[in-house]
Amino acid sequence: MIEKTVLSAKEFKKIRSLTACAMLLAIQVLLNYAGSIPIGQSIRISFGYISNAITGMLFGPVPAMLNGIISDLLGTVLKPIGPYYPGFTISAGLVGLTYGFALYREELTWLRVFLCQLFIAVFLHLLLNTLWLSDLYGNAFFVMLPGRITKNALQLLADAILLLPILKWVYAQRDGALRFLR
Repeated sequence: MIEKTVLSAKEFKKIRSLTACAMLLAIQVLLNYAGSIPIGQSIRISFGYISNAITGMLFGPVPAMLNGIISDLLGTVLKPIGPYYPGFTISAGLVGLTYGFALYREELTWLRVFLCQLFIAVFLHLLLNTLWLSDLYGNAFFVMLPGRITKNALQLLADAILLLPILKWVYAQRDGALRFLR
């Protein structure tokens, strides 16, 4: 884990990597906020995770974590969905960190992508974000949990199935795309 962190921090010092991460950040913000589907007050389906996973796969945990944090902050400024709550920024950073550790310099398999999505869905989206929502809106944690379990269970499999072919395609195209940024 430490080796991946050091390698990704070094990767982040390259202008080409910074440029690609900035482009992926812009896509992430667009997918998170312009391409999201709200379902009630505390449930929203978005596709920004795809861009964050690509950042984690190509550049590692440090850039993916920073993209997650910056995306949350930019989204709060550009299109606030509710009051700002720093817990969601922490969660967004942890999601990027998870993608970086799970996907950077690793073989892309369905099991790896599914386990990464499972960890994010259970520990970050379901438990941590439900805790933040409970604190923010004053609702009981266990009252909010059933609806969020249903949403995350349905989205987990769809996300993992959608993510693997996209990641494999991007990985296959990475050299040509990064050459474009020279």
